[in-house]
Amino acid sequence: MKRILSLDGGGIRGVFSLEILLRMQEMLRAHSGSPSLVLSDHFDFLAGTSTGAIIATCLSWGMDVEQVLELYVEHGKKMFQRFPWYRPIKRMFVARYEAKPISDMLQRLFSEDGEGKIPALLSTKRLKTLLLVVVRNQTTGSAWPITNNPKAMYNNSSLADCNLNVPLWKW
Repeated sequence: MKRILSLDGGGIRGVFSLEILLRMQEMLRAHSGSPSLVLSDHFDFLAGTSTGAIIATCLSWGMDVEQVLELYVEHGKKMFQRFPWYRPIKRMFVARYEAKPISDMLQRLFSEDGEGKIPALLSTKRLKTLLLVVVRNQTTGSAWPITNNPKAMYNNSSLADCNLNVPLWKW
């Protein structure tokens, strides 16, 4: 039997999802008798969109839910800093949050060296589960699912734009 966990978006409201996940992790630890169990030990496939994609990636990375919650509590205000109301609109599909603070933090977190100098790609062996994130194609506004599943359509390593070469921090 395969287990899939799917997480929705919602910016800083991801804290609510994390509180539920924290309780799930506690229950799974008690049930399995393993106090160090993390959700990537239990689920085979993690999926998410927006803040859910960040959480799913953290969990697939092998992070404990407490660590992810701490990340949101400590850095949430900076991560989800809204653009000022007077910001000029330059394109059709506009992001709600400043990209730089969150991308800087994710670049450090999802790196092979832990310092942000060597970015971890979607093909990294550090991901402990299959991962699917749904992002928005900025040119068309359409949904763009990206996965580390080696059998996925756009994961052929012979393609120049193979999805497996996308850095994890770029969601």
